[in-house]
Amino acid sequence: MGKLMISIPSPEVALKICRICNDFRFEIDAVKGRCAIDAKSALGMQGLVGADVEIRPVHKDVDYKLLFNRLVEIGGRLEEDFKEE
Repeated sequence: MGKLMISIPSPEVALKICRICNDFRFEIDAVKGRCAIDAKSALGMQGLVGADVEIRPVHKDVDYKLLFNRLVEIGGRLEEDFKEE
């Protein structure tokens, strides 16, 4: 599975991430250290403002590429093993 890191500099960006994640049917976590927050929770994402987080789909058998591509459009950074050909 790929890995995506994204900065959350403002409440507006946190809300954008939340809205994008809510378009998908599978569970998605925003992970900072040992803390994992539901990325579909507006309140949870607001608590991560000012942090760099890893966006992590919970289920390994889902197609997460569309999710990651949409998050890259708002500033996400992909690990090398995911980059599209």
